[in-house]
Order: sequence, then C-alpha cells, then structure tokens
Amino acid sequence: MFDIAIVGCGLNGLLCYRAASSLGLKVCIIDTRGKDKIVNTADNRTIAISRSSQKFLSELGIWQNLNENYGFVDYIYTFEKTTKPVLEFAKDEFFEGELGYIVRSCHLLQAMASFVDMQNFYENFEVASVEQNNDFATIKSIYGNVIEAKIVLACDGKNAHLANLLEVKRLGASYSQKAITFIAKHTMPHKNIACEQFTTNGPFASLPLKNPHESGFVWSLKNDIANYLLHLWQTEPEMFLKNLNNELSRLQNIGQIESLSDISSPPSCYPLEISFLTKRSIGKILFVGDGLNAIHPVAGQAFNMSLGDIKNLYNNIKNCTKLGLNFSLPQYLSAGRISGFAAHLKLNLSTHFLVRLYSNSCQPLKLARTLGLEIFASNKSLRKNAATAASWVG
Repeated sequence: MFDIAIVGCGLNGLLCYRAASSLGLKVCIIDTRGKDKIVNTADNRTIAISRSSQKFLSELGIWQNLNENYGFVDYIYTFEKTTKPVLEFAKDEFFEGELGYIVRSCHLLQAMASFVDMQNFYENFEVASVEQNNDFATIKSIYGNVIEAKIVLACDGKNAHLANLLEVKRLGASYSQKAITFIAKHTMPHKNIACEQFTTNGPFASLPLKNPHESGFVWSLKNDIANYLLHLWQTEPEMFLKNLNNELSRLQNIGQIESLSDISSPPSCYPLEISFLTKRSIGKILFVGDGLNAIHPVAGQAFNMSLGDIKNLYNNIKNCTKLGLNFSLPQYLSAGRISGFAAHLKLNLSTHFLVRLYSNSCQPLKLARTLGLEIFASNKSLRKNAATAASWVG
C-alpha cells in the first residue's frame, strides 16, 4: 500500500515523485520501461522554465541538482519571416531578473531521477486494469502484479494509456505540423537571446543554453516539409544543413552552424497537436501532464503548465497533512483537481489562436495581424502583461 502511485517516469512523473516524497509520503513509480531507461540521455529537447517554475524546482531541491547547467533568457524577440522584429522583451524592463531559463530535457531528468528510491520503482509494469473504492485504488499489471495506493497520478504522456483504459474521452485537433528538435553550436554567441521567427509553415525558435555558442532549436513545419527535411538529414545531411542555415540567416543573432559535427544531437521529430481530456480525474485517479493536456510548443509553456498543476496538488496535500487530514478524501482532493482549469483554458486558447493566426497565408489576415502586432509591440502595458503572465506560468 502506497500513499501515491505514479504511472510514468517522464519529467512530470519524476517531478510528482519528488514533490510527494518530500512531504514524507510513501510513493512509487510504475513504468513500462526498465530502470536503466529512467533517464533518456538521447532526449534532445530543450525545456523553457518560467520564473515561478524555477522557484518551485528550487524549493524541491531539483534546481540545485542541475549544477548551473542551464541557460538564461535575458531578451526575447519574435518576428515574421518577411518583417522586422515586432515583439521584443528585455531583462529588467518589467521586473528584476531573468525572463526565464532554458534546460536540456536530459539534464532535468537526471536532476529529478537522483531523488528516486529504486526499491519503489516498478519496471516493465504495463497496467492491465485499475479498480477503486472509497479507500484506495488497485492497479494490476498484465502479469498479475498488484499495487494499491490512496491516489494514482497518471503521468503517462500524450498516448495516455491509463486514460484510454478508463475510456476517458479526448478532444483536440492536429496542426498538421511536426517539430524538429536538436541542439547545435553556432558561430556567434547568443547573448542570452531567445528568438522566434513565424512563418506560414510554422515557427522556428532558437533557445540559449549555458554555452554562449550553443542553443536548442525547435523547428515547427508542415508535415510534408518536416518529412522532407528529415529525409535530407538521413540521406543528404549537407542539404539539411544548408536549409537550416537559410533559416538562421534570418535570425541574424547567432550566425551559422558551420558543420554537421556542430549538431550535437541528431534531429528528432514530434507531431504537433492540441489535445485535452474531458475529465481531469476519475475518483482517486488524477491525470497530469501531456496526457491531460498537450499544446503547441509555440509559446514554450507546456511543461510550466503541467508543473503548475503539480504545484497546486503539492500545496493541497501539504496543507492537508499539516492539519492531519486524509488528503485522498474527495472533498480534499477537489482543489488539486480543478485549481488549474482556468490556466489551462487560457493557455489553450491563446496558443491555439497564435498558431492559427500565423499558419494562415491569407493576405488580408496577414496585414491585419502585422498591424495588430505593431500596436501590441508599441504598448508597454500590453507587453508587460504578456511578460508577467509568461514569467509566472507554473
């Protein structure tokens, strides 16, 4: 019997484990993979961390475990492919300190995994069924293993096996885009500048890492173009590099990538979509992370949104345990279930609107959005609201 059973040991699962175990709770992690796969060192994605998220990670001791292996975002600018920068945010313009941080996914996984008690890690555990009563939930594997817990946190990613098993309806839509992610060294220092270029094919972003000549890249493209570029990477990598440098020439702030050896992690590809479950929980089972709500990476807030949910649940359980209350009772679990709904809705709508706005090549709409963004860029109050909202997501 555990206080909390966590299904999935990705970023969200490991964060849930650290948050719950720091409260003195008995916690276990269940995953279909083996213990040797708990940290995916080949994961070449970069994670944007808001100021609020960084504060929570520090509270849990995770941030310190990164050993300063992260980049700072001191300046952000975004622009359309054919225009000058239209949105700019500078460090200390609206509040003191960095605008945010950029961390390699594999480094964040390592920082979190160091807290896991491997005796409570159940590997190669594929969930076959989940039953629950008023006191606990019972998880059974396809091999007949049984785990009982007061509550279950489903952190099993976008495929969300547990949600599918419980027949929770999912809504959403595909953007017909894929994100190509990789990390590379470039000729000019990034100067802690995060840059995003918008095109009708999708946004292209460079994210500053600790090394001033190294950045993480998220290249979002229509499916056919993304497939073509990945094919080039596999068959004619020099042509892939040529296309990549064409994009970098428009950014103008980090120079070029001189050789294929400067791409330190091979490009990976992920389909982009918006999707969310119609239920945030079923009884003692709470859905967390991409399995609950997946969004486009255009605003870089997916992990911060999930972290905000985990922080709400953490604070709710912390308050209950201080008062000697059973946090797994419905009346006490409710705050952890619904407190992040407004934040999810806001991010879903704003991100979806942004993607659809820029993915449209209609000329009148293009003129209207350019004018609207110029107005937004010239209004300090609007930009302050946007910077503050992004800084405190999570």
